[in-house]
Amino acid sequence: MSINIFHSSKWKFKFSNVPTVTENLDLNIYDNYVKKLTIPSVNIDTIESVYKGNAIHHPLQRANLDLDPISIEFTADEDLQNYFYLFDWAQKLKYGQNTTAENIRDLSIGYIHVILLDNEKREKRRLSFSHAICKSLSSLSLDMGSDEEVTFTATFVYQEISTATL
Repeated sequence: MSINIFHSSKWKFKFSNVPTVTENLDLNIYDNYVKKLTIPSVNIDTIESVYKGNAIHHPLQRANLDLDPISIEFTADEDLQNYFYLFDWAQKLKYGQNTTAENIRDLSIGYIHVILLDNEKREKRRLSFSHAICKSLSSLSLDMGSDEEVTFTATFVYQEISTATL
């Protein structure tokens, strides 16, 4: 069996939902417009002890307290819907509109899936980021006289990350 290298363009993306959007939302305005993303690093805090003059590192079991956020760069769709749905959601979270202790979990994206593909574009592994909240949304750069695609970056914090072999 030969093992091939992984190419950075062999992946798919999927949002489960965008909170606060009450109309029929075609999630393809996110799934098909992702330009780039960075899978967050994994960090393990340790505590050090010394035994007979030697440092020994012990992992701290802190569950999800130190998860790095995931940043996703999107190409804006023609009507800027994919930007403004996230913008409106972030504004509602920022100012506490429609937010109660009972529904706070409903105001998150249920999951963000990153599906990794092999060289024949078969699904091999899924990374799932659950209960994600948009922590920051970049500005839009509009340039008169230029006909370049517009991109924006959304950074999400999440409760857990998990993987599954497909």
